[in-house]
Amino acid sequence: MKNRRAITDADLQDYIEGRLDPAARRKVEEMLAKDARLADEVERLRRQADKLRKLGDELLNEPIPKEMLELINKAFRRG
Repeated sequence: MKNRRAITDADLQDYIEGRLDPAARRKVEEMLAKDARLADEVERLRRQADKLRKLGDELLNEPIPKEMLELINKAFRRG
């Protein structure tokens, strides 16, 4: 997070995903404590990120269709 007053959507996403350094995280948390609407927005974004993460996990755990496995095997045998 750059030194500035406003917090960008990218800053909030980095906060939610735990990618901010401690100083930047403290700055966001101070702003969240002062601004209920911003805190509500972060909570909404956090719920959205959780849903997307769950969807991704579900997709990754789906079995690979037989036809796709056959195509992959065929491609590896050629190359």
